[in-house]
Amino acid sequence: MKKELSDDLKILEDEENGSPILAGIAALRGNKEKMITYINASLKKGQLSVDQIEIYPVFEDFREDEDLINIIKKKNEELEYR
Repeated sequence: MKKELSDDLKILEDEENGSPILAGIAALRGNKEKMITYINASLKKGQLSVDQIEIYPVFEDFREDEDLINIIKKKNEELEYR
């Protein structure tokens, strides 16, 4: 099962599917740095929302991460001032 998942993730990474999918893949692999990079890019492009980050199970392991919390706070502040 793990090998199949790894193979599927590689296929998705090789395709140009956008930053939200890559953020999810990075989260599944435990690669926080890439996840943060792709989340920031996705938020900037409007491809991902704070609500999605907060509810998608793929980001569950990072919910208490200070960097992710700060990204969410910053985005919420931006939205308040629009």
